[in-house]
Amino acid sequence: MSAAGTPTAREETGGGPRDGDWEVSVDRLSCTGTGMCVHAAPAFFGLVGGRSQALGSPVEPDETVLDAAENCPLEAIRVTERATGRVLAPEEF
Repeated sequence: MSAAGTPTAREETGGGPRDGDWEVSVDRLSCTGTGMCVHAAPAFFGLVGGRSQALGSPVEPDETVLDAAENCPLEAIRVTERATGRVLAPEEF
């Protein structure tokens, strides 16, 4: 739950998949190539030229994609719900 007492995106989804596809994007200018996303979700991210890249988008909802976005030290990964345009990760505080 956020500091304001409202449910976070992950809590609203019950921590699991949502209906509809997700757009996954990586800001390659912000990415430093730590590879944390590749280790968290190797089916969805790869390192190309020393920077992370989404291996496909849109993707089916998958908790590992949210984990990768939330754990990116530079918040270079964004996961958006296609149907609504709502940003699912990273969560804003």
